[in-house]
Amino acid sequence: MARSVAPARWGWGDGSATAAPRERGAGSLRARRRSLRLRLHARRGATGDEPRRIGADAPPEFRPAHLIAVAFAPDGQTLAAAQTPASLDVLACVTLWETATGKPRLRLTGHQGDINSLAFARGGRTLVSGSTDTTALVWDVVAAAARERGASWDDLLSPDGAKAYRVLCTLGTSPEGVKTIRDRLPPARAADAAQVARLVAALDAEDFEEREKATRELATLGEGAEPLLRKELDGTPSPERRRRLTQLRDNLSSEWLRTRRALEALELGETPEGAEALRALAGGDPDARLTRAAKEALGRAPRRPLQ
Repeated sequence: MARSVAPARWGWGDGSATAAPRERGAGSLRARRRSLRLRLHARRGATGDEPRRIGADAPPEFRPAHLIAVAFAPDGQTLAAAQTPASLDVLACVTLWETATGKPRLRLTGHQGDINSLAFARGGRTLVSGSTDTTALVWDVVAAAARERGASWDDLLSPDGAKAYRVLCTLGTSPEGVKTIRDRLPPARAADAAQVARLVAALDAEDFEEREKATRELATLGEGAEPLLRKELDGTPSPERRRRLTQLRDNLSSEWLRTRRALEALELGETPEGAEALRALAGGDPDARLTRAAKEALGRAPRRPLQ
């Protein structure tokens, strides 16, 4: 059964098709040899739900010529796309894309013919590709990417999708990397509702310094205040209050991208330390999206086949 999640629009050229990530494994579709426009049902991006076009600003080697098949990782954070090159001198390849940003993560080559089928396994750590050259290749995408020296917490916020993927794979597969994530990502704690209400009310105070002070204090509450800020935005705040709430939400969205990558690192790493970290995060405030995301990651773990 496909997950019921917010729609996001992605595109490659002309035409149209629809696909959705599956709860178990990956869905795939075969498209016309001409490039196509793909609408997929995936989680909203880190900066909102505006339409995004995959590959539009990617380096030339990542830009698809003809799209043949796609597959979603079980967590919906990665889209694998098999594409044929524009030139006969270049091999067909598989590109992994980050669904939150539309940025390329990793490029895989090895088939001599067109790649016409894709499927993820092991919670997104393994990708299988089938080709008209009569071969199927099994890729450990985490091992292929886990080679970023000096990977740090700050690097998880990199605008370079390929670097961020190397960083999260590197952090998630080492005890030291998992410790870095645990030290910087504590379980979510609910913000005091009365305190948030008082600060929100001050966002449109007559005194400018009072508005600025309230904005700064709300920013320090971080993820714990997100459900309450979202509720306020769903109402009818004054224009000034809405402007400041939107700014706070956007700042949280940027930080959420790093948090989501950190959770992905803990899940893909498949280490005992990572599983322990996810269990700790799943024990946080039940209304926080960090807690919900950690629980979802733990829920996918039992379905992985034994090594």
